[in-house]
Amino acid sequence: ETLIFGECRVSGKNPYNTSADFSGETQVFRCSCPSRQFPCKHSLALMMEWLSGKNFETSDIPEDIAQKKEKSRKARRTLHGSAGLPEAE
Repeated sequence: ETLIFGECRVSGKNPYNTSADFSGETQVFRCSCPSRQFPCKHSLALMMEWLSGKNFETSDIPEDIAQKKEKSRKARRTLHGSAGLPEAE
């Protein structure tokens, strides 16, 4: 299970919180920026840093990301249960 996340410093006042989640069947990219692109350039920059071998600290998943992951899991269980499909892990 791989989830990388960080703060992306930008020209504005506050950094954007961005993440790339590879723990499920499909990749999920999240960012607090206003872009409608998925993945946005901040998520791409985060992945480039990770792929280039930059050291990332291991830490607990931020609460907002943990809540979104759980909500997504519940939605998949509901969808698969109502369609008579086995649950995805």
